[in-house]
Amino acid sequence: MDSFNESRDKVQSATTQSVIIFSGSNNVIAPYITLQSNGLNGKHYVLWQSLNGEVRGYALRDGKGFDYANSAGSSHPLTWHPTLIWDNLFGSRKELKNYSCVLTGRTRVMGRGVSLIRLIPQEGLRYSFILAKEDESDFPIELTIVDSKGTVSGRLTTMDSRIIGGIDFPIADAVFDKAEKGEADFEARRSSVRHDKNDSRDENDSSITARQSGQTASMLADSVQLSTPPCADGDDKCKQTTGAESALAGGALSTDTTSQAGASLNASGRDGRLAASADKKQTDIPHNRKKIWQELSIPDVYTLASTGDYPEGGPECIYQEFSDGLTSFRVYRNKRSSIFYPVLSNGTLTIVRKNSSSHEYSVVGEVPVSLAEYVLKRIHD
Repeated sequence: MDSFNESRDKVQSATTQSVIIFSGSNNVIAPYITLQSNGLNGKHYVLWQSLNGEVRGYALRDGKGFDYANSAGSSHPLTWHPTLIWDNLFGSRKELKNYSCVLTGRTRVMGRGVSLIRLIPQEGLRYSFILAKEDESDFPIELTIVDSKGTVSGRLTTMDSRIIGGIDFPIADAVFDKAEKGEADFEARRSSVRHDKNDSRDENDSSITARQSGQTASMLADSVQLSTPPCADGDDKCKQTTGAESALAGGALSTDTTSQAGASLNASGRDGRLAASADKKQTDIPHNRKKIWQELSIPDVYTLASTGDYPEGGPECIYQEFSDGLTSFRVYRNKRSSIFYPVLSNGTLTIVRKNSSSHEYSVVGEVPVSLAEYVLKRIHD
């Protein structure tokens, strides 16, 4: 584990620009350019640019942030990305609960000598991670995500990486502050949590429906300019720059369009686009109501993080969200469905559905299919 932490420390202490390729189990290859920077304020910043797809990329500060696109009219919450697992492992200090760490050998990846470190969940249900760590620099060269059956669900490979200096992170702290303030304002406006004792759910259902008047606030104004992070008053070196002026040297990471990006931020950002709007009604669970639905089988390493309802699923669609501190998943419960796909997956993202006599349950999150099936094992048609 010390060896893994050396790689994490290297990533968080240097400003690097990298080209990273994601390859999924479906043989789809997606290229990314990423900038990782350690700010003078002790915070860690990440900017990913996807070279494919409609969503241009996303930005994080200490693990929280937003998606950005080419159009200010196309506002996105932080949704699931196959690269987020890289950020969770190397761009944060998230705890690896009940993982064993084993040095499995040495080899070469992309022509570089590496040590192979395997992170193995002790209960055998979650993803394992195989890290190829460069011997010379301690930087991560490749991350392989393996499910509980030994199948590779995804792989992130660093094709090129370089340490860069003299470049400020191109998105100001003020932009992240505005996003976080928007979330705080949303929390303040939300009406009190209701627990309707007379609803049609069974008496063992302790789920909480959070109600909010109005829509999720837009976190970034159309006129936001990318700039250097705010600095102390009187500092002559403190300059505001436009998006074009703050573009990285060589133009490898284009950030000029980000200056017009609008975004809204959800509370978890881990469940993919189909669950993004659910965060309008998400709430932290009061201490006295933390009760997991009795029909679910939840591994001990996961804790109940939040609960709410999913507006697009209809008035009966409610959910509970669970987290092990590194990744998370949600269980949605809705009225019984007559036609549905039981299992869907995209890289490390999994959707597993199952019907009971009166409800449909869906597990959605960055977990293996076998774990999602374990969660629903008590449910019978």
